[in-house]
Amino acid sequence: MGKMLEIKDLYVKYRTIYKDVLAVNGVSISLEKGESLGLVGETGAGKTTLALTIMGILPKGVGEAYRGEVLVKGEDFLNASERRLRKARGKEMSMIFQDPMTALNPVMTVGDQIAEVLKLHEVEHVDSRVDEILQLVGIEPARKICYPHQFSGGMKQRIVIAIALACEPELLIADEPTTALDVTIQAQILSMIDDIQKRFKTSLILITHDLGIVAESCDKVAVMYAGEILEFGTLEQVFDKSRPHHPYTVGLFGCIPDLSTDKPRLEPIKGMPPDPSDLPLGCCFSPRCKDCMGKCAQDKPGNYMTPDGHMIKCHLFTDPGEAAESE
Repeated sequence: MGKMLEIKDLYVKYRTIYKDVLAVNGVSISLEKGESLGLVGETGAGKTTLALTIMGILPKGVGEAYRGEVLVKGEDFLNASERRLRKARGKEMSMIFQDPMTALNPVMTVGDQIAEVLKLHEVEHVDSRVDEILQLVGIEPARKICYPHQFSGGMKQRIVIAIALACEPELLIADEPTTALDVTIQAQILSMIDDIQKRFKTSLILITHDLGIVAESCDKVAVMYAGEILEFGTLEQVFDKSRPHHPYTVGLFGCIPDLSTDKPRLEPIKGMPPDPSDLPLGCCFSPRCKDCMGKCAQDKPGNYMTPDGHMIKCHLFTDPGEAAESE
């Protein structure tokens, strides 16, 4: 079908008066047209920074993508002009932001906020298109004259989705679109995103903490930690417990309740993610890893790739001989 998005060896940092915060460190992923990718990991892993970099909306003077490539349909968007990015945002790529309370303008009606995107991209019949997109996300068109504070949390999220989908973008980034919503509304929002993606054949990047959501919605999975992709593969590869996995991925699955086993407590991953301004010298996960070897603390691991394209970034697989000796 062709590549919709290619990220090659991307590095992003935030400049502060004390130290540089290394938010994304050597990320390489790709997404085909019409595919969905689940980007999972703990808070502070760099998931949102990666999304902001793709959209070209890193905070000016603070955030800097200083190495690598971001290609959208083969075009270099990392070094594109602001004029080109403005033309692309909304039409070629769009983003559902995490918090609808801050994403929506409190002094504009929701209809005007959707119409603003349509007018920017010179879409014809704006009023009828606003009505159509509101119906698509399950909101009565008559409510387009209302302000954000007149809607519930779930409906605000639907409006944010409506704004993101107004011009039928080819690439949609959803940054934890169901955070702080109850499970019923969460299921409705995810079902709606899935239906819309299939209807418009949209490529989707779904950022989430919830592996259950990824299992329901995604074709590929990227496990992110301390700004690096530690494991990448298809949904079947990452969720197949009989296959090899990165210790961090194993730890994430260990935090999920399993109804088939009788365990008195879950097994959380011990410790905390590293300070991004002071990352470990070797493997970024080594301070918390139960399988840590001497080499892990000193050397960065390479990428172990299975014949069917499942990638794991770990010394356990790139140096299996040393792993056996350490046991």
